[in-house]
Order: sequence, then structure tokens, then C-alpha cells
Amino acid sequence: MQVFKVSEGDKYPEFSLDKKKKILKVENVKIDLEGAVKDGCQNVLYITRNCCDGTCVPGLDGKAGYVADIEIPQRQYRQETTGEGDQEKIIDIPVPLDLDTVVLKLWPHGAGENNGTEA
Repeated sequence: MQVFKVSEGDKYPEFSLDKKKKILKVENVKIDLEGAVKDGCQNVLYITRNCCDGTCVPGLDGKAGYVADIEIPQRQYRQETTGEGDQEKIIDIPVPLDLDTVVLKLWPHGAGENNGTEA
């Protein structure tokens, strides 16, 4: 996984990656990376901070600032031939997610704060 720290700051969110299960944890939010892969397009997930209690929430609903962006590439396939002669078919087999293609962008605490006002 490629990790980037966006903007300057002294404190960034904590994260961990279970490579075997392909589970990313950013603060208190767990994401099944393999389950988040989409067909035909990249999936970008956002984690924001809840202004009420400071916990992290998936999506853009948190009003107390950005925490992380996770970029997951579209599902990849390999082709395989089955059958013989007239019964031969080419089928697409999904390839497991390569964690090296996932991008995690971490925002410093306080980045993108809204403080309850609309932009």
C-alpha cells in the first residue's frame, strides 16, 4: 500500500493493515479492501471526523475535518479458456486485489475543518 501524508501537520491518524485479510483500519473505521473493489471504475473512500465526539466516520458526513482518502483500483481480470472444440469458452476470472495498488492519503488532525459552518 502506498501511503501519503497530505498537507503539513504534526499529528496524523493512526492506521494499520492486515495484509492477509486485506483489512485497513484508520482510527476506529475498518475497511474490507477486497470487498470495496468495483468493476469498471476506481473506488475512492473517504473517512471524516465527527464533530460531536471526535470519532471517525466513513464518508463525508463528519463535519470536523478530513481523516483519510483511500483509492482502490478497479477489479482486474485474467482470461482462462475452458472446454474443448465447439465447447471452448473464454471466461474472465477476477484477480485478487494487489495491496501495492491501493493508495492511502492521510490528512493531519484539523484538516478541512468546517466548525459547523457551510462553505
